[in-house]
Amino acid sequence: ALPGAARAKKRADLHNNLGNAYASLAAEDHERVRNAARALRHFGRALAVRTKNEWPYDYAVTQFNAGNACIQLALGGVATEPSLLEARHCFEEARDGFVECRRAALATMARQRLDLIADLLEKGTTKRAQESPEFNDSPLEQPGR
Repeated sequence: ALPGAARAKKRADLHNNLGNAYASLAAEDHERVRNAARALRHFGRALAVRTKNEWPYDYAVTQFNAGNACIQLALGGVATEPSLLEARHCFEEARDGFVECRRAALATMARQRLDLIADLLEKGTTKRAQESPEFNDSPLEQPGR
């Protein structure tokens, strides 16, 4: 059996992966809202372990993925402005974490999401996100460091 901390980390990784699976379904199917909400629940469980102080890179990855799920909620028409505001918070956390971990390319991706969200909030529409080539809602995998 794994020690407590290692077991908790494995469980957090599992929740991040489940969140990614549901977020991918949200991007593809007619149950967008339901699957995006499921994804966010799993990302929340992952973030209970993947804290900014203990696992800064994993924290940033999970925040990035949660931000994408929040955008999926907005695209599904659920609390559009609050969903976009939550997405903004997630991408700000991801950006800061990637900067701290010296992951410039990932920090740039988070900044691009923040620019998109600012534009969506200003215009009050999610149509641009649906049509935007820069919005690739693919989740970040757990890449090697």
